[in-house]
This record gives sequence, C-alpha cells and structure tokens, in this order.
Amino acid sequence: MVTLKKRGNHSKYLPNVFTEQGVAMLSSVLRSPQAIQVNIQIMRVFTRIRQIVADSTTHGRTIS
Repeated sequence: MVTLKKRGNHSKYLPNVFTEQGVAMLSSVLRSPQAIQVNIQIMRVFTRIRQIVADSTTHGRTIS
C-alpha cells in the first residue's frame, strides 16, 4: 500500500508495468500488425506466468 502525503489519491509516478487487462485494452486501440503481434506475445507471457504460478502452488502443497 502506498501512502501519499499530499492531497489527492494519485501517485506522482507512472507505473512501469501493464496488467493483463491493460494489455487487452491496449490491443483494442492499437491496430497495426506489429502492435497486434506484440500484444499477442505479451498475453501469452501472462498466460504462461499464470500456469507457472499455479503449478508451483500445486507442487508446494504436495511437498509440504
């Protein structure tokens, strides 16, 4: 949690990452062939990370 010492609810720093939903929204705006291919690859990375986390969680439960 970030606590701000000034008025307002927004951080003065921009985020350095996109969420999976942000990438999906971005792909609906950017329509060039290169942008579409990059967005497909990013979505595949998110899917793979989700699989890895799910697998490691499952393996952690069976070992413990």
